[in-house]
Amino acid sequence: NDAYRTIYRHKQATLPKPVTDFTLDELLAAQLKWGKNWGSSAAGKYQIIRATLKGLVAELGLPGSTKFTPAVQDTMGFALLRRRGWDKFASGQLSLKGYGNELAKEWASFPVLSDMQGAHRRLTRGDSYYSGDSLNKSLVKAGDIEAVLSDVLNRLSVQKTTPPKPVTPPAPEKPASAPRKGGWLVLA
Repeated sequence: NDAYRTIYRHKQATLPKPVTDFTLDELLAAQLKWGKNWGSSAAGKYQIIRATLKGLVAELGLPGSTKFTPAVQDTMGFALLRRRGWDKFASGQLSLKGYGNELAKEWASFPVLSDMQGAHRRLTRGDSYYSGDSLNKSLVKAGDIEAVLSDVLNRLSVQKTTPPKPVTPPAPEKPASAPRKGGWLVLA
C-alpha cells in the first residue's frame, strides 16, 4: 500500500497530505513544481509522470475532482499496459521480448530485453530504454522481467484451457422461527 503513496525520490513526507488524497487537478499542479524542483514528477505505484497523467485523464475521461486513489492508480496502470500492447501480448500476437521492450519505454526502471536503439543511444540487453539521460537507469534484471512475463503467459494459457468452475448458488437461508411465548430462542 505504501507504493500508492510514493512520489519521486521518496519525497512524500514533504506533502501536506498523502498523494492518494490528491485530486487529479491537485496532482497535476503539484507535479509541475516537482518536475522543476526534483527533476521528475513521478507519482504513485506506477510512477506516473505529469505528461502521462494528463494523457490518461483525457483517455479515461476522468474529472479533475477524481482522487488519485489506489483503485484509480490501478486503472491507470492497466491502461498503460494496454497502451504498450497488452492485448496483443495476451493473445500471442506480440512476443515476450517485444512486449518487454515496450514496457521498458513506459517504465524507465525496466530493462530492454534485447539490443536496440533507445531514446538517447544504442542499448544492450539490460539497459534502461532511457539510458544516457543522466536521470534513469534500469533497476531490474532482464531475466527477472522475462520470468514474470513468462509466468503471466502461463497463467493466461491455463485460464484459456481450464473451463471455469460452475458457480453454485448459496442455499437459501431458512427463516428463523419466532420464539414461543415464554420460550428460549437458540441461535447457532
